Amino acid sequence: MKVSYDLLIPFLSIAVALIYILIGVIGFFARDAYNRMKEEQTKQSKDIKNLEEKFVKTKEDISKEYVRKDEFFREINKIDQKIDRIGEHITEIHKIVSAMGGNHRA
Repeated sequence: MKVSYDLLIPFLSIAVALIYILIGVIGFFARDAYNRMKEEQTKQSKDIKNLEEKFVKTKEDISKEYVRKDEFFREINKIDQKIDRIGEHITEIHKIVSAMGGNHRA
């Protein structure tokens, strides 16, 4: 069987042209998908940066507005000690007044 090169050359030219067109279409869609992915990645990076900034600001606000539990108890303990000292002073004043004979109640 003899193949005619006159028919084979146009067929191969068409096949090569179709392959180039197919590669071009695939390349176009691949580039488009890559560009969309890159845009989405840029948007997500900006969103992450905004979230990090908000988190830092919230963390700073919390440290200014709220007190940790152990700090709260430490401060309450100091207040209790001051109240106890005031009570001791009142008791001493009461003893002195009582000793002076001022045991009268108003």
